[in-house]
Amino acid sequence: SGCGALPVSQSSSAAPSGSSSWISPIAGCQGFDCVLQYIALNDGAYRWNDTQVRLRGRISGNLHGLPDVSWTGYVLNMTSQQWRTGARVDHPIWWHTLVVIVPDVVE
Repeated sequence: SGCGALPVSQSSSAAPSGSSSWISPIAGCQGFDCVLQYIALNDGAYRWNDTQVRLRGRISGNLHGLPDVSWTGYVLNMTSQQWRTGARVDHPIWWHTLVVIVPDVVE
């Protein structure tokens, strides 16, 4: 349902610029496999960099009888994908701020 190839003769708004027909790169998939196949595609845009911004915190576990937990958050800039091209959309590169929390003590 909604996942598969468009017929080659069918015109598609998802077709690359200058092309009137398009076949999905995840043609023939079904269900959750469509998601897995899509995220496995390499469009060359994926990358990440460490912004060097650090967050530090301490969570009190006393209310629940747990030990306190100190942590460091690493702020990353992650580019996840390119969506279409600059000729078709205003912002073709999708980037996100990602914070990875690492406890100071891992047991």
